[in-house]
Amino acid sequence: MEPDSVVIAAALVGRIVLMGAERVVVKKLGRASSGPEATLLFFGLATIFLVPLALFYPLGDFSYLPIILVAGTVYSVAFVLYVRALGEGDVSLVTPLAGLSGVFLLLISVPVLGERVTFAKISGVVLVLLGSSLLEAGKGKGIVQALAATAKNSAARMMVGATLLMAVGRTIDKWASADLPPVVYAMFLYAAISLVIACYIALRGRFVGLWQLFRERPGVAIASGLINAYSYVLLLVAMKGIEVSVAEPATSLSLPLAVLLGRHFFREDVGNRLWASLVIVAGVWFLFF
Repeated sequence: MEPDSVVIAAALVGRIVLMGAERVVVKKLGRASSGPEATLLFFGLATIFLVPLALFYPLGDFSYLPIILVAGTVYSVAFVLYVRALGEGDVSLVTPLAGLSGVFLLLISVPVLGERVTFAKISGVVLVLLGSSLLEAGKGKGIVQALAATAKNSAARMMVGATLLMAVGRTIDKWASADLPPVVYAMFLYAAISLVIACYIALRGRFVGLWQLFRERPGVAIASGLINAYSYVLLLVAMKGIEVSVAEPATSLSLPLAVLLGRHFFREDVGNRLWASLVIVAGVWFLFF
């Protein structure tokens, strides 16, 4: 049974608030790690937090595990890039680039999932792209120069790559999670992501660094796992009732919050980034029509 409109709205609001907080927590965790170690804590702890809830739901016949492993592999690369981008770049710069998920999801979900293309959605995509190009505007830079400056930023490029891979993952989610309780799907997906990253860390002999990172920042690591676990469950709940090209871009409403948090916690010079993030938010709202 699909959730009603109130549940969908509550799930989206909860997702937005948690995602705003996530960017701050992940930056604090990512600054102390090259990427894989922080990402494994981010997902490994989230998996642990999801297990008690998942046990209250039927697990099915496990025929869905192969596709979850595929999704987990895609997400493992995406989130290593995501954690590194936040760890190395300004929250107020790299976070708004996550709004490009609307562009990527629309390009993927139309041919794959048969979702509708409307004039409003196209307008939304244009606004998202415009807002992304304004992130480094000002200080004597025009739009073209600002876009070039953003493109030269390695953290920004990592975030764009992460966002593209996440869009692929979200498309798989819509299909693979259709007959599963959201908590069960999230638990197995997070376990798959953790397994893929753990194998990489084991091959590189870096488990000592993983343990050192947890010992140095246990509170941040645990907070990241909690936020990661339940923000994703809320996304899956919302996707039970609305299109994937709407559910995920709606998370972009957390972008202005993340920009303000970046200024508050890390003293970032946000410049035009708040206004740019609001343009992206406007694009997100057009994606609802």
